[in-house]
Amino acid sequence: MKTLKILCLFIMVSALGTSCLRDKCDATREYIQFNPVYMTGTQLNYDITTVSDKALVNPGKIYFYKNYLFINEQGEGVHVYNNENPAAPVHETFYNIPGNFDIAIKDDILFADNPLYLLTIDISTITNPQLKTRERLKDYDWLYDNLDYQHVIYYTRSNIVESFDCSDSNWGQQIFRRNDNIFVDFASDFDGNVITNESTGSNGNSGSGVGGSFARFTIYDNYLYTVDESSLNVWDISQSMSPEKISSKHLGWGIETIFPYKTNLFIGSTAGMFIFDNSDPANPVQTSTFRHAQACDPVVVSGDKAYVTLRDGTECNGFENQLDVLDVSNINNPTLIKSYDMKHPHGLAIRDNDLFICEGSYGLKVFDASDDQKITSNELAHLDNINAYDVISISPEVLFLIGSDGFFQYNVTDAKNPKLISSILVQK
Repeated sequence: MKTLKILCLFIMVSALGTSCLRDKCDATREYIQFNPVYMTGTQLNYDITTVSDKALVNPGKIYFYKNYLFINEQGEGVHVYNNENPAAPVHETFYNIPGNFDIAIKDDILFADNPLYLLTIDISTITNPQLKTRERLKDYDWLYDNLDYQHVIYYTRSNIVESFDCSDSNWGQQIFRRNDNIFVDFASDFDGNVITNESTGSNGNSGSGVGGSFARFTIYDNYLYTVDESSLNVWDISQSMSPEKISSKHLGWGIETIFPYKTNLFIGSTAGMFIFDNSDPANPVQTSTFRHAQACDPVVVSGDKAYVTLRDGTECNGFENQLDVLDVSNINNPTLIKSYDMKHPHGLAIRDNDLFICEGSYGLKVFDASDDQKITSNELAHLDNINAYDVISISPEVLFLIGSDGFFQYNVTDAKNPKLISSILVQK
């Protein structure tokens, strides 16, 4: 009987203690809420319209063609700026392309994506784009047979404050879903830019433009290459007004970026880097794969070196923040030269021996990459007052940079002292 009383007392005290702990186990936290925007297949069969005065709010990828700068407004379309005078870019127009995140341009034909189609747009008159064709991006008949199907084409953002306690299944989570919404801890390093569906390569064709290291579209000769979540897709654009999809090569899930260099294609994924021999542009052949830890993975190449940044804090589920330098002199057997710890690296560009690395909220860093064994020891400059997502090295003198704060272009003739030429700031 005495033993039973002691056991009952222990249970009561334990329950009381747990109750007290639960009462104190709560917290008020600020989150970024990502709200899905839906469109049906019927709505995605739109024509292209323009807007003269749309503000830059949520910048995505950048692309440079002739003297024009194209900045993606994530999920909504493309801003077009005349950059003939880099000190004062002029907003020409905005192409309204719902669901768009990627573009490439050749000979005044702009190729753009939405969730269902590859759009071919004539931009020979820059302020009057003309939609010419829509080609299926996906090989699923049911998507096109059922045009009432709702597609998430992009996400809007809003800040919320919410109180949680220990019993909530989302307690302590930096990222979680509720219904169709995604919530991200405001204090985390999550990069909202990559919640959607990030240097110049030698693309073998002077009639096309240049994208950044996060590009998913690129052009070589008369071929457009696009990557989706699992495949490399090859399009014949020799008849630019009617592109023809000629192959789709499955690579596995987590495909992110594509970078052309000489006669090779370098494809970044969450699990590694794929190298394709592109000597026959109609039929790129995979030669090798370099595997790395699970992480986001943009790639740029110069000479016989590839530079790969890995980062955590996103849907890539990675735990690495580093720069990998690879020897790709033998494309059949890429080898790691050295890895360097970084803060939170994103896009990058290489020009001669100057290596530019975006570090997200930590800004832009410039390194002397002439010695593979001492890259981070040879830091030339650090711009820590901007958010940096991706860069394009347009020339030895000019660097384009995009981040959540907007677009910036710098004179980098002296890599130790980048000088701001102009900026296009976001309007919130």
